[in-house]
Amino acid sequence: MDYATTTPVDPRVLKAMAPFWSADFGNPSSIHSLGVVAERAVLEAETDIAKVLRAHRDEIIFTSGGTEANNLAIFGVVEASRSRGVSYKKMHAITSVIEHSSVLECFRELERRGVSVDYIPVSEEGIVDTEMIKEKIKKETVLVSIMYANNEIGTIQPISKIAKLLRAFKNRPIFHIDASQAPLYLDVTVEKLGVDLMTLDGHKIYGPKGVGVLFKKRGVSLRPILFGGGHAELRPGTKAVPLIVGMAEALKIAATEREKESKRLITIRDFLRKELVAVFPNVLLNGGSDNCLPNILNVSFPGVDTEFLTLQLSEAGIFVSTKSACMRDEKDSYVIKALGSRGRKENISASSIRFSLGRGTKESNIEILLKILKRSL
Repeated sequence: MDYATTTPVDPRVLKAMAPFWSADFGNPSSIHSLGVVAERAVLEAETDIAKVLRAHRDEIIFTSGGTEANNLAIFGVVEASRSRGVSYKKMHAITSVIEHSSVLECFRELERRGVSVDYIPVSEEGIVDTEMIKEKIKKETVLVSIMYANNEIGTIQPISKIAKLLRAFKNRPIFHIDASQAPLYLDVTVEKLGVDLMTLDGHKIYGPKGVGVLFKKRGVSLRPILFGGGHAELRPGTKAVPLIVGMAEALKIAATEREKESKRLITIRDFLRKELVAVFPNVLLNGGSDNCLPNILNVSFPGVDTEFLTLQLSEAGIFVSTKSACMRDEKDSYVIKALGSRGRKENISASSIRFSLGRGTKESNIEILLKILKRSL
């Protein structure tokens, strides 16, 4: 029950990747037949991903994962502005307080370089304040980065609404979204969302680890953050053909099964929520209950050491998390802290736990979870 952290590779994805590990192992930059086969596989993957996103094939950039895609988007925009003669100190950017660490750390680095950054707060349900985004935009604003769906509480942000308000500005800033958690359950067609840049991550969608995608709309100017490798590209280096093929296959499957799987998981998630409230009257729900991903439920058990509880559940073969795996060294969740605690005296961020469901989750698993939770608590 920790599918938001990572997912197993789908057998269909493994099958698609298999030939490119050893049989068709060519470098796609080579001009001989092995290279041609590899290059053709990359082109087909680009085409397949572009179809899902309803984008152009040349708008697809492969990366080593969501973290690199976020870095390329954020620093790429800022460095493109610098190449046009704008100094760091004359730039402004906007993000939210509940972004993934791979976004927040980029913005903190930008601040160290002199860029002015505004961090937009969220409601108790975890929704960004769109009016504040509108208020904070100024002529120096070069970038707005807001995640599509939060990895800890599952809240879905009003991306299309934000895109629309940004279009009203004469000097419209570039709009980037981290959509790593979205493709399994949400529409990721870029025209409908109205975004300029979008991050996807293979291992969040039953694809392989080590591969991601940055969608870059035509006309958006980025500067590379990596150099060398003999490739005159925005993202240099030898393309990881098996991973790229796996990423494309995983995204195609996600798009095909999204509606059916979402309905199935909503039923299971709602059953879990109902039973948790019934069995544990003191449990607190974190985030909203409506505008959320169908697979994530974040709760707090006031006064409970949920890190110890997580280890107890692990001993019983149930895997959950207390916060993002990327924030392992932090004591509790900054996302839960950001929700506020009006009317709550407890330190809910220190007692929070996330259940994230996936393709392997059945209703019978919830009954087992509840039985072990009762025993542990």
